[in-house]
Amino acid sequence: MDSFVNVKVTSADLLQHAMTVHNKRQTEIRLANQSEERKLMSELMKKHEEEKQELRRKMKSNESKLIEGAKAQYEEVKGKIEEACADKTATVTPSASAKKIKK
Repeated sequence: MDSFVNVKVTSADLLQHAMTVHNKRQTEIRLANQSEERKLMSELMKKHEEEKQELRRKMKSNESKLIEGAKAQYEEVKGKIEEACADKTATVTPSASAKKIKK
């Protein structure tokens, strides 16, 4: 035997239930969005870090090339000076830019 119970539901009760369901859904949406945002930000930071590392590698490589170029120029100048000094009769005169620095 089935028995039925009369239940009186007011509009206030229905509104309260709808508000509860709405609030629960909002919370679920916020949590899902926050999770997705954290995931995307993590991926972005990882990619950003990889880009920073690549930029550092390129800068270091460029720096090394510039240093090697400067060393080659130094060796060339050093060789010319040693060659000029080896010949005791040669006179080494400062360049125009060196003369300006002395003043």
